[in-house]
Amino acid sequence: MIKNSWLIISSLLLIGVLASKSSVAKEIQFLHNDQLVSGELHLPEREWKVRGLVVFVHGDGEMTSNAHDYYPLIWDQLLRNGYAVISWDKPGVGGSQGDWLEQTMTDRALEVKAAISFAKKQPALTDAKVIGLGFSQAGWVLPQLAANKETLDFLIGVGFATNWVSQGEYYTRRYQQMQGADQESISNSLAAYHQEIDFLSSEPSFVEYQGAYPDGNMDAKRYKFVVSNFRSDASKDHEKIAVPTLLLWGQQDNNVDALSEFAYWKRAKPPFVDVHLLENASHGLLKADQFGGQNLGVTDWFKMIWMGESALTPEFVPTLLKWLDDQKL
Repeated sequence: MIKNSWLIISSLLLIGVLASKSSVAKEIQFLHNDQLVSGELHLPEREWKVRGLVVFVHGDGEMTSNAHDYYPLIWDQLLRNGYAVISWDKPGVGGSQGDWLEQTMTDRALEVKAAISFAKKQPALTDAKVIGLGFSQAGWVLPQLAANKETLDFLIGVGFATNWVSQGEYYTRRYQQMQGADQESISNSLAAYHQEIDFLSSEPSFVEYQGAYPDGNMDAKRYKFVVSNFRSDASKDHEKIAVPTLLLWGQQDNNVDALSEFAYWKRAKPPFVDVHLLENASHGLLKADQFGGQNLGVTDWFKMIWMGESALTPEFVPTLLKWLDDQKL
């Protein structure tokens, strides 16, 4: 069993080496809040002619710099097209100090600024345009930095939601529907969800939370994170977006109400924002008919590694690259 596990790991490492053959990879560290953050910086082979720097910004959860091998499906294609890439382990993950569960969305935005500041000191990137590419929860992070071109020149969002509570309601409904629940059970689950949100609004202690919800699924750290962030709403930041922006959702997103988010932006018609709703696409724009859950399980992860770039819905990266080409980078 151990021998087989090492064979699998060795194969994955080989895949990683082969996928990175068109880039120069560097392990990096930068300071944020007096703590070291570790990550990786990839330069295209022709590093003297970088078209732009793409900053990968995580969604929720304990994320490594490569998002457990999901990001390379995207960034290898960016590297082949002349873009540099930077990403990092969340605080407390991998080689990064700190604890991501201590962060607010504003803390995360400041962390992005620190990463960009570090990257711009690299000789090949001094004059590079900066493209923020965020996933899911980064929808409450990157729009904070898009009011001017001091930090970002361009913004790309994948699976962004506007309001944390509304997103949680959709997630709860879809979870129940995917479990085959009847309408009464779904209504009861939604009522319980909003009751819990009302309870959290008074910011009770974790002990009080445990007393009210003895079967609750949050430990003390996760509880603090949720209480600090569940009021997140990006609508005011959306109004201030002043950099060219591309927003992408999958039609089969089971985590975020993609149809409503897409309709919201189509109604608003902001001058700087292009929006696309992609077919057969999940929350992370993987092929929905292959990856149909709300989260990737172990089997899904191995399937993603095995499929490589073909795990992504076919429209995703071509849409992203065409949009970048249109920006004359």
